[in-house]
Amino acid sequence: SSPTLTTSQEPTTTAVPSTAKGVLGPFGADGVWLGMPARLAARLAVGRSPLPPKALGMSGCVGYAIFVPTPEPPATAGSARVSKPGLITVVISPSQGVVELGGVTSLRTPEGIGLGTSAKQVYATYRKVGYPARLPTTLLAGVPGNLAAAYVFNVDSAGIVRSIWLRVEGDPHCR
Repeated sequence: SSPTLTTSQEPTTTAVPSTAKGVLGPFGADGVWLGMPARLAARLAVGRSPLPPKALGMSGCVGYAIFVPTPEPPATAGSARVSKPGLITVVISPSQGVVELGGVTSLRTPEGIGLGTSAKQVYATYRKVGYPARLPTTLLAGVPGNLAAAYVFNVDSAGIVRSIWLRVEGDPHCR
């Protein structure tokens, strides 16, 4: 059975959503998942110090750097440099737990999309792709197998993916 995503801080099941190593989605990345309680995610943090709120762009949420097992960056990453392949940013909402994870990482979606992928390939891979009017370098895509989540792909002026995120669909309640 598929895991239940919840808005509470406590898990609804003892099962942790399973994700293959090096994969971001559909529910998380190796040991970190959307809806994961804040106290559990904070235990995984590198250095235990939260990231500055301005770095997150989500006032009211807390962010941490977390290491997850990842493969080496693919040769197709072009000029996107992954300085620490396993380092991801995890954004935690006070009411929903983990609401976003990702960054400039060598993680790839189950469909193979990651750093160095073209925006054209993102459109060809996902049925529901769009971008916010105010953010022309951001592509949003529905996550196959998880209607409660979205992928966020930040692309450069040449249309190449430079960061990848998995986030809850809708308002993350960062207040």
